[in-house]
Amino acid sequence: MNVDQDRKEAEISRLKRTVVLYPSMSLREVSAPHIPGMYPDLWKGLEYTMNSMGGVGIAAVQVGIPRACVIVNAGEDGRGRHVMYNPKLVEASEEMEISHEGCLSCPGLYTNIKRHRWVDVSYLKEEDGERVQYRFGGLESFAVQHELDHLKGKLIVDRVSYMKRDIYRRKTVSIRRKLKARMVAEVK
Repeated sequence: MNVDQDRKEAEISRLKRTVVLYPSMSLREVSAPHIPGMYPDLWKGLEYTMNSMGGVGIAAVQVGIPRACVIVNAGEDGRGRHVMYNPKLVEASEEMEISHEGCLSCPGLYTNIKRHRWVDVSYLKEEDGERVQYRFGGLESFAVQHELDHLKGKLIVDRVSYMKRDIYRRKTVSIRRKLKARMVAEVK
């Protein structure tokens, strides 16, 4: 390998984050306000993790950092990604639509959720800390609302029936036990 490849791999290793999975109680933490400078390059790690997992949004709490930082990259019209520090919902449409959603922290669970057609969100930009307000519509609106739920400790699993939630919880616990047993067996 050459020096550039070594640097690239070191940067990826530095940015890579592990996504916290349901039913971890850390996903239930309400995110505290982000303090500039507290987590340098937080958004880069979140973006790398989100993209590597094929997501359209991610919140810092999903990687074990309960701070108000989310990234959404679900633009249908090429507007691109939005890195939002300390986002606040300002206004939401009265019109609701059904959004078919999944979650990086709840792999394999997909459900229909009623969401606002559009939302106005105020947030600090990552580049300069300037507070801006932006209107999100369509898939971006659904993704933003999903990530704002994470900041309040809410998950999509909370929006399904008790029976479906219990089945999903049992399935994830069983899978985790099997993975843990396999890892222990490989170490021996």
